[in-house]
Amino acid sequence: MSAAVSLFEHPISDRDRCFLRHVAQADGWREIRHGEMPSAVQCMRAGYVRLSNDKRQAIITSNGHEYLRQLMGVH
Repeated sequence: MSAAVSLFEHPISDRDRCFLRHVAQADGWREIRHGEMPSAVQCMRAGYVRLSNDKRQAIITSNGHEYLRQLMGVH
């Protein structure tokens, strides 16, 4: 059985996918801006980012990278 993340295993909204892309494009970590906390939390619950201890930064996980790779393959 493959350990790869399925796009449908932990679905996230378009807004949350946009946030995840921004984190990935920012060299894998990004300051969480005003209004982005709901997306950061949803991505964290799905396992695609980790939040720093002070909850000010989001760090993309390997599952987050894999999710975006699979998404690019679909489009």
